[in-house]
Order: sequence, then structure tokens, then C-alpha cells
Amino acid sequence: MPHNLSFNTLYNYNSNLTGITVPIILRFADKSVDIDAKIDTGATHCIFRRQIAEALCLDVENGTPKSFALANGSLLYTYGHELTLSILDITYDTTVYFAQHEDLTRDVVGRNGFLYLLKIAIVDYDSGLYISKYDY
Repeated sequence: MPHNLSFNTLYNYNSNLTGITVPIILRFADKSVDIDAKIDTGATHCIFRRQIAEALCLDVENGTPKSFALANGSLLYTYGHELTLSILDITYDTTVYFAQHEDLTRDVVGRNGFLYLLKIAIVDYDSGLYISKYDY
């Protein structure tokens, strides 16, 4: 039995880059930062580099501490902050995490704080990301 989905936006990502990269805007108070983040369906949360928090004038360590086990067996120490996230034409408030140290090299959007709020389909052959806000 076929299943039909509808989406508000089609975003054609750059297939020459590693992973699926999407434009994200993070806002806190009167500051905003535009970044390119990787969609990571295996990541439980959204995790961004410490430099992004500093650009938003956030005191990283004033957030909620949380550590994440990485695939290589090491731990990544982060701090959670509530802010506004925008992707394409979708904007919402969510909790994201910022790395404690400056050695994180990429920004990722994962399930909590991103995927669970959206309806997404990927047609990698066409480099197409179909996306809408999930109405639950």
C-alpha cells in the first residue's frame, strides 16, 4: 500500500560535500549566526561548535551539562541552551548543545531539537531534501 507525504519546501543540497549540509540560523536574544550544519540521523541531539555559542554571546558553561559518547569511544562534553533555530522557512525554539572545548570541527543537527520537529524526505540521487514542520 503506497503512502503519500507532502512537503512545503524542496532544498537541493550540495552533493559534492561530505554528508547532507543544510543552512541553519541560530538566534539568541538580539544575536544570530548563520551556519552550515550536517544532518545526522544517528545523533540524539543538535551539537554545535563552541565558537557558535560565543558568536551568540552565550556563556557556554551556564548551560545544562551533558556528555555524549562518540563512535570512537571518547566523550564529548557539552552544555545545553534554549534558543531559536531556523532552517529554510521553518523557525522554532529548541534546546541545542555547544561543545565545552574548541576541538569540535562540525555542527550537527540530530533527532532531539531538529528531526522530531520536522517531516523530512531525502532523495539523494537528486540531492533533494524535502522538508516541512511536523504538525502533531
